[in-house]
Amino acid sequence: MTTVSIHPPIYALATPIDDPDYKRSSEILNVDVHGGAASAKIKTVVESSKGTMIFMDYLNFLKIEDKWWIVNKIYDAEFTPKK
Repeated sequence: MTTVSIHPPIYALATPIDDPDYKRSSEILNVDVHGGAASAKIKTVVESSKGTMIFMDYLNFLKIEDKWWIVNKIYDAEFTPKK
C-alpha cells in the first residue's frame, strides 16, 4: 500500500476563523455533458498565512431518475508555502 502525505496537512489550511489571511475561491473550468453522463473540472484555491493550496477536482456524474449524481471524484492538490 502506498501512502501519500501533503505538507502541511489539508486540515491545517481549513481554519479561516483563526487566520485573517484565509481566502478560498473556486472556478468551474470545464463541463462536458453527453446524454445521461457528464464530467466537470473544478479548481479551488485556498490561501492562508501558511501558503497556497490549489486543488483540481475531476467529478463524474450520472443522471438517474431525472437527478444528477456524483459517481466518482478524483483530485490533485499542490501546496506552495509562503516565503
